[in-house]
Formats: sequence, C-alpha cells, structure tokens
Amino acid sequence: MNSDTNITNHKYQKELIYNKLLPYAKDLENESQVLLSEIKGNLGRAIMYREMQPGCSFWTTRLCKYIKIYGMKFSKEDHIYFIKLMYELIIIPNLDPFLINKFGSTLILLLKKKELLSPNDLELPWRPLYELNQRVRMSAESSIGMFRYFPFLGCTLNSLIHSAKIYFPLNATQEILDELRPMICPFDVVTMSNTFKTLEYFLPVHLSPEYHSFGHELWFNEFMTLWEVCHNGPQWENEIMWLMAKLAFANIGYINWEPYIPLMFTRFVRCLNLPVSYKQTQSIKSHKIEMLPIAIWIVSVLGNKSSAQMYLEKFLKTIETYFHAANIGRWSGKLKELLTKLPYRFILRVHKERYAKPTWETPIPDEYKLSDEDINIFVKSMMPVAMTAMFSKLSANDTCHALQHLATMRPSLVIPQVLERMYSTLDSLTEPHKLTAAMICMVAVARPMVQGSRNINKGYTYPEGPMHVLPLLFSSLPGIDPNDIGKCFVTFRLISVYAIMIPIVDSSRSPAIADEEERLICETTSRFEDFILQFLDRVFTFIDCSSLEFVRPENRAGDGKSKLETTAETVLEGVCSTLLLKTSNAIFLSALHKLRTFVTERILETKIAGQLVAVLCRIFVRVNGQDTLRALVPLLSQTILDIINEGEDVIKEENLDNRLLYAMLLLSAVAETPGHNLLPHINTFLKVLDQVLLLRSREGSKLACRILKNLLTSLSTVIFCQFRTVERDYNDPEYPYTRDWGQAIDIDSLRIKWYVPGKEEIATIQQIFSKYLPQEIEKLQKYCHDWNSLTREELLTSLNIVSSIVGGCESVLPLWKESPLPVVETSLEWIPFTPTLGITGEIVMPDGSNVRRYMTEILSNLQYVLLKNAEDDTKSLFVLVQIWNSLLLGKMRLYESYEGRRKSFQAAQCMLNDKLVGNKKRIGPVILERVDIQHEARLQVQSYVLTETHKNIMLELLALATSRYADVRSKAQCILFYGLRHFPYSYTFIVPRLMDILAKDTDEHHDAYKGVLYILFGPQHDPIMTKRDWNMLRSLWPRIVLSKPSEKLSVIRLKENLIETVKNNFPTYVITLEIPDRCLIAASKLWNTFPYPTLMQLDENEIQRGLQKLKEHSESNLVAYHGLLDDLLNAILEENLHWRHRLMSMNFIKSLVHPEQIYSPKIVRYFLEALIHDSLEERKIAIRTVIYMLKQQKRKHPKITIDIKEEREKELLFTDKFNVAIPGKRADNAWLQYDYDTRPLTSEQWNEPRFVHQPYTGYYIWPKKLEVYAPSSEQPSFDPKIRKLTDHEMEIERFFNDPQNVEKLIKFYSIEEKKDKDKFNVYKCLLFKSIFRNLGIIPLKHFLPHLRKLVTDKQESNQRCAAEITAGIIRGAKHWPFEMTCEMWNELLPIIRTALSNLAVETVVDWSTCFATALQRRDPNRHHWFLECLMEEPPLGESESSFVECGRLYALQRTLSQQSWRVSQLMQRLLIRLENRLLTNPFRNLRERLGSLLVTVFEADLRFPNSFANQATPRAQHFMDKIIPKLQLLAQDTIALISKEEHSLASDMANVNFNDSIKNSKLDVNEREAAIRLLKIICRWIIGSVFRSQYGTLPGFYELFPIICQMENYETDEELTKICSETLAVLAQTVTLPSDMPIALDAIVKMSKHLSWWARATCLEFLQVLIFYNMSIVLSKDEWVNCIKEVVLNLLEDNRLEVREKAGHVLGGLLHCAFIPEQKALLEKFKLKAKTKLHKKCAIYNKTEAERNANLDAIRLRHAGVLGLCAFIRAHPYDIPNYLPPVFEHLGLHLNDPQPIPTTIRKTLGDFKRTHYDGWTGVNGHAQHFTEEQLAVLQDLSVPPSHYA
Repeated sequence: MNSDTNITNHKYQKELIYNKLLPYAKDLENESQVLLSEIKGNLGRAIMYREMQPGCSFWTTRLCKYIKIYGMKFSKEDHIYFIKLMYELIIIPNLDPFLINKFGSTLILLLKKKELLSPNDLELPWRPLYELNQRVRMSAESSIGMFRYFPFLGCTLNSLIHSAKIYFPLNATQEILDELRPMICPFDVVTMSNTFKTLEYFLPVHLSPEYHSFGHELWFNEFMTLWEVCHNGPQWENEIMWLMAKLAFANIGYINWEPYIPLMFTRFVRCLNLPVSYKQTQSIKSHKIEMLPIAIWIVSVLGNKSSAQMYLEKFLKTIETYFHAANIGRWSGKLKELLTKLPYRFILRVHKERYAKPTWETPIPDEYKLSDEDINIFVKSMMPVAMTAMFSKLSANDTCHALQHLATMRPSLVIPQVLERMYSTLDSLTEPHKLTAAMICMVAVARPMVQGSRNINKGYTYPEGPMHVLPLLFSSLPGIDPNDIGKCFVTFRLISVYAIMIPIVDSSRSPAIADEEERLICETTSRFEDFILQFLDRVFTFIDCSSLEFVRPENRAGDGKSKLETTAETVLEGVCSTLLLKTSNAIFLSALHKLRTFVTERILETKIAGQLVAVLCRIFVRVNGQDTLRALVPLLSQTILDIINEGEDVIKEENLDNRLLYAMLLLSAVAETPGHNLLPHINTFLKVLDQVLLLRSREGSKLACRILKNLLTSLSTVIFCQFRTVERDYNDPEYPYTRDWGQAIDIDSLRIKWYVPGKEEIATIQQIFSKYLPQEIEKLQKYCHDWNSLTREELLTSLNIVSSIVGGCESVLPLWKESPLPVVETSLEWIPFTPTLGITGEIVMPDGSNVRRYMTEILSNLQYVLLKNAEDDTKSLFVLVQIWNSLLLGKMRLYESYEGRRKSFQAAQCMLNDKLVGNKKRIGPVILERVDIQHEARLQVQSYVLTETHKNIMLELLALATSRYADVRSKAQCILFYGLRHFPYSYTFIVPRLMDILAKDTDEHHDAYKGVLYILFGPQHDPIMTKRDWNMLRSLWPRIVLSKPSEKLSVIRLKENLIETVKNNFPTYVITLEIPDRCLIAASKLWNTFPYPTLMQLDENEIQRGLQKLKEHSESNLVAYHGLLDDLLNAILEENLHWRHRLMSMNFIKSLVHPEQIYSPKIVRYFLEALIHDSLEERKIAIRTVIYMLKQQKRKHPKITIDIKEEREKELLFTDKFNVAIPGKRADNAWLQYDYDTRPLTSEQWNEPRFVHQPYTGYYIWPKKLEVYAPSSEQPSFDPKIRKLTDHEMEIERFFNDPQNVEKLIKFYSIEEKKDKDKFNVYKCLLFKSIFRNLGIIPLKHFLPHLRKLVTDKQESNQRCAAEITAGIIRGAKHWPFEMTCEMWNELLPIIRTALSNLAVETVVDWSTCFATALQRRDPNRHHWFLECLMEEPPLGESESSFVECGRLYALQRTLSQQSWRVSQLMQRLLIRLENRLLTNPFRNLRERLGSLLVTVFEADLRFPNSFANQATPRAQHFMDKIIPKLQLLAQDTIALISKEEHSLASDMANVNFNDSIKNSKLDVNEREAAIRLLKIICRWIIGSVFRSQYGTLPGFYELFPIICQMENYETDEELTKICSETLAVLAQTVTLPSDMPIALDAIVKMSKHLSWWARATCLEFLQVLIFYNMSIVLSKDEWVNCIKEVVLNLLEDNRLEVREKAGHVLGGLLHCAFIPEQKALLEKFKLKAKTKLHKKCAIYNKTEAERNANLDAIRLRHAGVLGLCAFIRAHPYDIPNYLPPVFEHLGLHLNDPQPIPTTIRKTLGDFKRTHYDGWTGVNGHAQHFTEEQLAVLQDLSVPPSHYA
C-alpha cells in the first residue's frame, strides 16, 4: 500500500460528503483505497481471464456497492477506465440479458454525474450501442419470441443510451441520420414510431454552440416541418415531442422557437382530452403526448421577451376551470401532472441559471436567462390555476408540490393567498376536506414562510411569515381529532414540517435582538412551551380515544397490528421526534414532566393506546436519554417489582394485571436510547429482568424479552445522540434563535455526537449475555436429550429469550472464521466485503468460542428433535426461524426496512429541500437523517463469503421450508430466499436436496413437495427455476417433469405458475460466448492508476488458459443444453407422463428455443406430430415451436447492392430550402411505383434487381447503400434434384408431403375454439408462411383441395382457416422463382375470387386481414396478379350488390393501405371508379365504405412545403373541385328559397321556416336526392380524414362548410342531419394550420351573414369550438382575433333572439380565456349600449311600421348590451375580479325592461349563484367583494318577483 501522503494528495471525482460526519470517518480514507484496489485488481483479472461468471459479475456488483457507500471516490482516470471497460463489456456480441442489465446499470451509475466528465474527457462510439438496442428490441427473433429478455432491460438500455449519448463523437449525428432518415415514412406507422423512438434515444442534443452545425441544425427544421405536415396526432408524436423538449432544454437561447410556438400550444390543448365539443359530439382525435416533455419544452422557450409566456397565460386561462373540484373527469390526471411539472421544471431552470455550479455544459446566454420579471409573470400566471386546484379532492398533493416550487421562487406572491385560504377554512364545519387541503398546502410553503425577510429572494420575501407561525400551529391543534384520522395525520404532518424548520426555543428575552421586526417575532416564541404542552394534551386525548375498548372487533384480526395502527405509530413518532429534537432543555423538561404525569395517572391497555404511549417514551429517551431515564426508570421498575412481589402466583398467572403489562411495555420503550445513557440504570434493569423473564404468561414473557432485546440492542448499536452547529446548541439564552428559522446548515459546521459501544458497554453486554444465555442453552441441550423435559410453553419462552439475546447482540457477534466453500469454479479468491461500522468489541461464549457457530450447532440439534417429535409446535418453529435469520445474515436481513426508510427520506427530502438553491441548502435534521441512512447503507452492502456453517444453516432452513405446516414453510422460505440472494451460487447445494424430494412419492410427501415448488419460485426476480446454469437446469427440469403428478388443486396451480415463471422469467441465456481482446485491453488499464491493484496482471499463459476455460465452459453449456432438450423429450416419449406434465415438458422445450442452436430432428418430429394431436393445448404449443424450428431452418437469402447513384443525383433536384429531399413520389423513386405496364410477366423481368419490399425505402431519402434480394437463380433452390436436405428439413418435408397429415392439420385448425371470440390467428398464418417459405410449392398440392373446399363453405371457422392459409402461402412465396409463383397464382386466384363472392358479415374482417397481411412489406409489382384480382369489378345482382361490394371494397382498401404511396396508379383507377359510383348509391353501408375509401385514396396527399404538382398521386383538392359544383345546387336552392321568404316576410325575418322552404323547393327531386347522397359520402370522407389521415383537415373542406351548415337542419333526413353534425364537430376540433386559417375564417364570416338564423347560430357554435382547440394559432395574428371579435359582436346584435343568446355565450368564453384584448373598453361599450333609449309605451296601432321597427331595434341593441354585460359575468365562473360587482348594479337598472332582457339577466344570475355557491360565505368568501348596496341589487336580480307584484 502507498503512503498516506499519496492518498491524501490525490484528487477524487466526487466523494460522498456525508461520510465525513460518520463516527469512524478517519478510518474511511485507507479503507476506501484498499477496497478500490481490491475491486480494480479482481475485476481486471476476471475480465482478462475471460470469466464473466462468477468473476466479472461478482466484482461489478462490488464496484456498484463501493460507489453506493463512497460515491465517485476515485480519480478521473479511473472513472474513465471504468466507463470504457463497462462499455466494452456491454457490447460483447450475444451477451446474456442478465449481464447486459448488470453492466448497463453500472454504466448508468458511472455516467450519472455528467458534470464530472466533459465530452473532451470521454468519447463513446454510438454504433455498438445502436446495434445492441436493435438486437434486443427490434430483431425478428425478438418479435416472435425466439429472443427473450427481462421486461426491465428495455428501461436500462433507454437510460444508458440517454446517459451515453453526451459522449458520442461529433460526427455521430450525421451518421445516425444517415442510418435512420431513409426509414422515415408516415404511412409505415410501426417503422416510423420505432425510428423516432430510436432518434430520440440516440441523437445528441448537448453539443456546444460552435458544433451546432454538426448537431441539431442537421435535422431540426426538417423534423419540425415533417411534424407540421403530419400534424394530426401521429403515433410517433410523443417521441418527437421528447426529442424537441430535450433539445430545447439543452440549448436555451440558441434556437429560435417563435415560428413554432402557436402550433405547439395547439397540440398541448388537444392532449388533455377536455370535454369541449360541438353540440355534445366528442369527435376529437386525442394527441398522446406526455405532460413532462410539454412542461420541459414550455419552460425552455420562456425568457428574452418570448411570446411563449403570452401563449402560456392564455393556455392556463383556458384550462383553469377544469381544475375546479366540480369539474373532475378523464382530463383530471393529465391536468394534475401538468400543474406539478410546470413549476418544477421552471424552478430547475432558475436554479441552473442562477445557483448551479458552472460545468462544461453550454451556458445560457445572459440575455436569454429568466429575469425577475419573467419569474414574476410565470408565478402570477400559475397561481390562479394552483389556487383553483387546491380544493380538488383528487389533486391536493399535486397542488402542494406546485405551490412549494412557486413559493420558493416568489414567497410574497404565493404565501398570502395560501394563508388566506387556510384561515378561511379553519372554521369550516361542513367541508373538512378544504381544511385538510389548505393544511397540506401550508406544509408546502413552510420554508419560505418561516424564513421571512431572510429568504434568498430579496425583494420578493414575505416578512410577515414568521409572525404567522405560532398562530398557525395553535390553530392547527384542533385538527388532532381521533374521529377524523385523515385530518389528524395531516395536522401531524403540518406540525412536524414546521418543527423541522424552527428551533423550539424561547428567545423572547434575548438581548441580541437587532430590530423591531425581529423583536416581534422573538416575542411570539414565548408561547412555544405553551404550544408543546397543549400539543401533548391533544396527543394524550388522541391516545385515550385510541384505546382497544373503542376499536370495533372486526377491525382487530389476530394479534398483528392493523395498517392504521402502524401508520398512527409512525406518524406520531415522526411528529414528536421533530418537535423535541430542536427544543431547549427548559421546554423539554416541561414536556417530560407532562409525560411523567400522564404515565403515572393512567393505566392503558397494551395493544393500541399503550403502544402509542410507548412511542412517546421512546422519542423522549431518544432525544434526551439521561433526563428521561432518570424520570421514568425508577417509577416503572418499582411498579413492576412491587406487583411481582405481591405473591408467588403472579409468576404463574396467564392473565397478568394490566398495570404490570403497561409498566413493562413502557420500560421496554425507554430502553431504546443510546447505550451510554443506560449504564447508570443497568442494575435496575437486570433486577427487573431477573423477575420478569420467569413469567409464564405469554404476553408477559413477550414483553420481558422485548426489554431484554431493546437493552442489548441499545448497548450494541451505533447511533447519533444529538447534533449542533459549531457555534451553539439550543440552550444559549442570549442568541435569538429566530434567525435560524428555515435556514440551512453548512455541513462542515455540523457536529454530530454519536454513541459507539466502548469497552464499558461491551463489558456490560457480555455480562448480560453470560448471565441469561448459558442457562437457556442448558435448557435447550437438556430438551434435545429428553424432549419431555420442557413443556411447549417453557420451550417457547426459552427460545424467545435466546432470540432476543442473539437479535439484540448481533451487531457485536463476530462471524465465524472458516474457509470459503468452492460452490462454483472461479479463478479468483472469494473475498468478503465488510466496510467498517465503528464497533471494535466482540461478544463470545463464556468458553471463548464463536457465538454464532456455537448457537448453530445447538439449534441444529434442537430443530432435529422438534421436527422428529413435535413438528406441530409451530410457535417454537417460528422463533427458531427468526434465530436462524439472525445467525445467517445479522442486520443485513433488514434490507427491506432500510429501503422503506430510504424511500420515505427521499419523499421528505423533496418536500423540505430548496430546489431553487439546490443541495447547498439543507436543513439540520435532514442532514442528520441522511447521515444515519448512510451508516445503515454501509451495513446493508456488507457481504460475506459462503462457508460450511452458512451452508448448514441454509440446509436447516430448507428442512423447515419443506416441513409439514404451511406457515412454518412460508416463513422459512422467506429467510432461505434472503440467503440465496445474499450468497451467490448457494443454490448449487440446495437444488440436489430439492431434486431428492421431487423424486419421492408426492402423495406421501405432499407438504415437502409443495414446499419445493414454492422454493423454485424464489428468490424474486431471480428464481431457482430459471438460474443461469445449464448443468443445473439439465438436472432440475426433467426431474420436475418426471415427478409423480398430484391431483390436488393447490399443486396443480403451483405447476401452472411454474410454467408461467419459465415463460416470463427465462430469457435467452448465452450458450457459447466469445470475449474480444478489446475487453482485455480495457481491463489492463486499471493497473495504470492509483490506487494500484495489489494483484498482478495475468501473463500470456494465464490469458490463454482463460481462453481455453471459456471454450470448455461453452462446450459444457452446449452439451448440457442439448442434453436438457433430449431429456425433456425422452420424458415425453419413454415415460408414461400425465398430460399436464407432458404439456409442462413441451412448454419447457418451447422456452429453450435459442437463435444460435437448432432443435434436434427427434424434437422436430415430435412437435410436427403434436401439430395434429387431439389436445388443443398441445397443438397451441406445437404451433409456436414449429414456427421456431422453421425459423431456425430458414435458409439465408443473399442480397445484392444496387447502384442508386443516379437516383441520388435526381433526388438532389427535388430539395427544399433546407436541402432535404421533398418526400413522396419523385422522378428518382418512380421505379418503385406499381406500374401495370412494367409489371413482371417474364422470368427475366422477375429477376431484375428493382423489387424493394420495405414500404419506407425511397419515400424520404435514399440510404447510402441499397440492398435488394438477388435474382432467383442466386437464391437457395427448391428443386429436389439440387437441394440437399438436412435431417431436420427432411422431417419437415416428410410431414407436410403427407396428404393425411395436411388433412388432419386443416381439420383441427378449421374447428372453432371459442364461439364468437375467434379472430384471424397470426401464428397460424406465420406457420403456413414458414412452411411454404422453407419447402416451396411442393406442399401446395396437398393444401389446395382443402382450400377450395373451405372457401365454398359458409361456416365462419372454415373461412377463417382458409384466410390464414391463403395469407401464409402468399407471404411464404416471397423468394419463389417466377414459374413457381405463376403456378401458385393460377391456383390461388380462383380461390380468392370465390372467397370474395362468398363474403359474409362474420368473415369479411378475416379475409380483409388476410389480404392486408399478404401484402404487408411486399413490393406491389411482385403481387400484380393479386392486386389486379382485387381491382376487378364483377357484375353483381341487385340483392347482393350492397354487402358484397362493400366487402370487396373493404378488402381492397385494407390491401392498398399497406403500400399507399407506391400504388398511385391503382389509386387513380380506384378514384375514377369511385367517382362513377358517388351519385348512384342508395345503400347507407356502401356510402360509408365509399367515404372511407376516399380517405385511403388521398392518404398519400401530404402537403410538404415546396412540393411540386404530381399528377400520379391522387389530389384531394382536384377531387373537391369536381364535386363542389354538384353540391352547390343544394346551397343555391336554399338561399333562393330563403330570399323569397325574406322578401314576403320582411317584418319577421328571423322566423323563416328553413325546412318548409326546402320541402317546397322546385329543384328536381332526383337531382337533389343524388346531391344529398353525395354530401353524405363527402361528410364520411371528411370524418375519416380527421380520424385516420396524417393531415387531418384540408382547405377544401371549408368550401363545403356553408353547405354542411345549411343542411344540418334538414329534418326530413335524420341520417343527413346526424352526419352533418358529426362533420362539423370533427372540423371544429381538428387542428387548423396557420396557412389554412384565413380560408376557415372566410367561411365562418360568410356563414355569419347567412339569411338563415339557424345557419348563423350553427356558425357560432362551430366558431366556439374551433377557437378553443386552435386558440394559439388564432392569437398569432391580430387580424384573425379582430375578425372573430367582429363576427361575435355583430351576431350579438342579430335580429334573432336565439342567435343573440348564442353569441353572448361565445363572448363569455372568449372573455374567460382572455382571447379578446382591451376588455375594459369593451365593457364600457356594452354599458353604453345597455342604455340605448327605448321609445315610450303607447298603443301599437298608433305607431307606424317604421316606428315599430325602430322600437324593436332599440330593444335589440339594449338586449345586446345586456348580453355583453352578462358575458363578463359568465367569464368568471369561480372567481370575482374587482371590476365585476359594479356590473351587477348596471344590470339591476334593466330588470323592468321589455322582454327578453329581464329573463336573460335572471338566467345569468342563476348560473352565477350556482357556480359561486361553494365559496360564497366566510371571512374571505365571494360575498366580501360586494358592498351592501351591491348585495341588495344581487338579491333583487336573483330572486324572482312576487306573484302579487
């Protein structure tokens, strides 16, 4: 080892700062160097020896443990070497999924602190990681289940790629784009989703500004354009959103987002599933974007006067009301998430800009950093939403997190509002949930509130905050209410959080007070003592009411605590410990006196209330043990001794006096204090123990053992006693402790006083140990010789005492010294990992022997006797299991408890930490808890080497785990699983014992057999059943299969679960592995840096020996693998297996499939026969297995590279402004298109290298290298004369060349399995495909007769079977030569035509799926026979024409959609055919199919910028131009009729009966009906486009808008009315791009001036929804906003009342969303309009017509003004701004106006009262916003007039 000087002078990457606060910190420097040296040496040697398991795996785990307890305590060089080494390991070809996960997790850990290594320090190649990702996730073997991996491996890879891509080389972006860009094709949804997922994973986004031209500038504009073109919620939208969010956050200030902001916010609104719809027709296509990337992106684009803040404000205003408690729905979850994430991401950005340490990452330019004003605006915009959500029953905790972040940034804006809500709910009796919610939110703002003016946000603090602390705490005390446990727990939480923030010290007399503000705060602290005492009074009342007498019997199941009781104890412990931890001695002693009084005055039962008092006592002794023990121990011990000494009968009594039990319980609690406090009282404790350990009572004995255990545990455990800063503790009378309120502590100034067992404490433990254990051991030894020497009760008592002693002393019981067991062959030495824990003393037996080993021998004998003579003594066996647990693992067994504590701490840390400043500002108790957890972590990472004694203990546990009683088995199995998890490869001596039991008679040894089955399931996540040991599996699996079957249901279920375990948890383990030399080179570098490994590097001979060992290991695996398969098959063939076991063996063989190994011919033969077995289950297994076999036998089809240089040059001619090829059909990819004239009709044409099967190829850009399949002559031959079959292939051919086998196969597969549940079976189709792919046309002759018969049969199952076979044949013929293919089509086409003519309702989906599957990822030119067949239009009889034609069209549609952009010619032909059918379709189903077909025809018509007119692709606009003239007849006729009516009825123009007009139309009836039918088809097309297409809506759709608006009221045709409504609904809710918005608004303006009032009202309804979903786009141009405002205001003065009212509603919505600017001016305008002068009342007959009209106009204008005022009221459903109360006064003046003005006012006021009812009363209720006069007016407005008025 090097000198200390070298150690201390070395610079580490990032040491764990909490280690320096541990009591043994001085020992850690040397220890860490020794451990690191050990890890480097052993890990390096393991890799150089090529020993992946156990060596490399074991020492990689050790490295992770080192990082866990020391952090990155190694040099930068070591850090880089470790990363490069793990990277080389993870990219080893064909590595085990288990090892991929282990190395990946380690890499993530090493790369986690990205600030430690810059891209200049480290470079990682991207392609190996990409290939690994593709192999695991995207390979063909993965898709069919041949390659399996752990479910969580995907998450590991995802995290690893995101961590590693920072270190990709500069050219990585271009290379990744070259690899993935050619796969972009919006019509290939699966590939598109996978491509963008991969792009999101791999594309680097953290490049520094000088390298942006190598990074996002290569793809940013291009991808944003693609997203805009495909804006209609594509499946890959979430992936691209994540990519853009991460790009934005990593490059704040370097990307101009302004052009994209409106469309982005439009997308966000559509992700929320809000219930805004046109006439309750919810027809929105939801965008599935997660809320987190939305929040990241929004926060990243704020600042530097970005318009994003304006859009965010409008966005929040739009969704604000949906946070209200009354508006809960499917949108609530996403809204809650958004509310939490937005402030969180914002505060992270502020932290990054202002407080984070500078790192290598790109700094944000100063001008783009968030200013104080930006923060103000953001917080102000978020607050209304947060306050609205506060009282929502579903989101109180989410609101709490949001308010915490907002208050951290701007205390002055947040805390007053939250306080106001808190005080207003304190007196609420009817709505306790509001008080609870307010208290939760008060917890959130605690830290900035108690800091007051000392908060870091100078200028934005809340100085009055500290003044509210004491009043708030006092007012919360009534919340400690046992009748409302939820509120009680929230109150405890509130008090504990504030107690953590502030020292509970009376500073009112401090002479060091600086100013008046501080004086006032200090004066309030004089009430602290009063608060503590009142708090304890409340707690005592709570405890009294929690007594067992008040608990319902049904809530007490057994002796175990209920979840509520456990929670109550935990919560009470938390609140009391935080209150007392930072109290002054004076206040503590007052509280202690209060406790002592309570303890003395009451005797409580010990089940519930007594336990809560024990919790209190435990907290008091934990905080101040000396004073508490002095106060309580004499009292309690004397009580116990007095009661026991009352008579000898007390010892023998079963039911003890409650006084005794209660005193013992409290004494056990006060024993839980740092050990040095106990020393003065040890004699008292021993005196008590001498008496109580003799108690016969079960409950008394249990409490006595608890006292003993707690005493020993306290003496032997390292624990902190108290903490203080360098300056002072909490007893300085001169210091004003209010200065420390909410303040962080510098970790260097923290002084923690620890208790570490010293010589005196160890001697005391030895004294107690030697006093009580030997006598119990003597009893147990005597029992082993004579099992009648002790009664069961005495034995249980004795075992409990032993358990308590061993459990209490386990920290000081050393492990025995034995040599490690060689459980598995390894080149390395097994070394324990035992970081120091500060304890130096040890406890030994009186004779000096090791306690653990001695006890093991004693207990082994005892267990033998118990199982032989008293196996039914389960209570004793339970205790025995506990003792084994302590002996085997010690405190390491408490891992789950540690994990629970760690997670609870992380949750508390989130609430208490200051996210703004970051880790620099931690509160004292938080640091204290973290240090204690660090100490515990060191305990939990310990690991011992397996020895003979460990093995014996585990075998004893195994005996118990397979014993008679289920409860004993269960407990023993849990401990055994802990042992198996802790000791690697310990299963090797367990499995032989399991196999011995499996070989026995299952009926005779049923319990043991059942125990074995349960053991095979464990440990969790790594069950014995699926261990990575081929030799062990070869022994175990056949033994399970050959075990005697049992008909007991529990065993049957266990075996079924065993099969499922293998299916789900048995990944594809490696059989043969090769480790490249580059891993050895990377490992050798570990010897280059300090601390230098003590082990030497391997020499060349050792390396060669390791290589030989690896080969031998691979060969051994190979033999074991094939042996396992053979053994399982022989078990089926040679043994008379029960059918369940046969299925189990078959499932095992299926699960053993391996991509690199081929099943033997015997297995192939068996599973082929199983395809036609009578058992359905066997056939199902056989299908999958035979598919695997055929995949294994698939011959490699060679590819050739074709020269696309010419195509790439042509591609460059068609580029956009970003120099990217315009997607779609171009001259360079025309040869990929289906062309009837160039379809392959000869063998020469068939073999031309021009057939590309992947639909994405050539659409976007060309790949660097294009490969196509070689000509047929170069493909593997199907000619029997040439082809040489392997044994495996001969079995396949022999089976399928037998007509009887084929007949049976089809007979079984055409049987219906589940009536009306069966669907097209992909695996059956895959089976047939594999058969014809491997064997060619030879089997076809046996299938054809059956196929012809099946398609003529009308039965559904027969038709489905025919469809599966047909699809399989067509797909399997992919590589057949031309002649063979022609022969196939000659036979298949008649069958397909028959199938099409026999289509039925039940079979149309199956045949459509068949045809779609057949053409999926296939070049359409190679299937021209098939496509032309489907394009045929045979003559049909009138009766069958409708359904059959629909079916044929549906089949054609499904088929063409597979290659939509490559079959333009067919689409053009289909369009011509459809145009001819549009006007002649009387049947509804046919119209719907035609409309749906139009969507497919125009699917490829995407509008890319700068795209050129391509006549080959069907254009929707051209089609619209053709059909609109035919539909204009409807509109023209309607207008003419309305005009005529208007002329004759000028005085009552608003009452034109639109429907009567149409009925009386002179238009030719047939022509009109044809036009209506055409309109229905076009509406179906529009609806389908919005739901299915990439583009959603087209500008041409708005040309139809006026016609659809008018025809929506065509009441004589219900179908037309309904479909018009649906069309308007989808048009209103879809995204309207900025380029299309002028067209949409023109159509709306036109309709707003229509003669029909119905059309005008419809227009308003449509406008309302359109604006809601496209508000951000509309707001992007003032002229659009003004246009909409003008439309609404004009219609507010409409002649028709219904239109005016609708306009008023729309205006209210616009005002609510702050859509309309200058609202004050508009309000004044309405006030003036409402004062429009009315004419005096006089007889109507005295007025001229002009006067009457003028009077009507005056009423109309005044009504419009009133409607406008009402709109302002309606705009605020849950709040009352300052300007609103005067509006009511204005409305009060119009109550006596002519109708409909009074009705409008009263209706508005009714809605107002309904929505404001909840918060109307109270100190801060809505009523407080009104003056007395205004309230009187409001009363008049809302109360209808008296009947007699």
